[in-house]
Amino acid sequence: MEEPLLYPNRNELLLKVFFGESVEPNITITHIENFRRRVKTILDKYRAAAKNTSKYLYPSLTLKAGIIYSEASIKWCDEALDMLRKSPEKMRG
Repeated sequence: MEEPLLYPNRNELLLKVFFGESVEPNITITHIENFRRRVKTILDKYRAAAKNTSKYLYPSLTLKAGIIYSEASIKWCDEALDMLRKSPEKMRG
């Protein structure tokens, strides 16, 4: 049995955040808010699908991974937005 490949995570939002000090804080805040909104939409779809697949182990496991990943992404967005809104001047170089 061959192990599945582990691909590096490519996240354009994190790239924009990493270079966030080169733009106004509101631009980064908007990027994160939009990302959070899109992830929340996906999370809602995953949760709805999970209700219909609960009797199937492997699809349930796959959806659970998506749900946990989405929840973690939303949590990160909330924490990042809180930090940026409290003290954007501290976020600069």
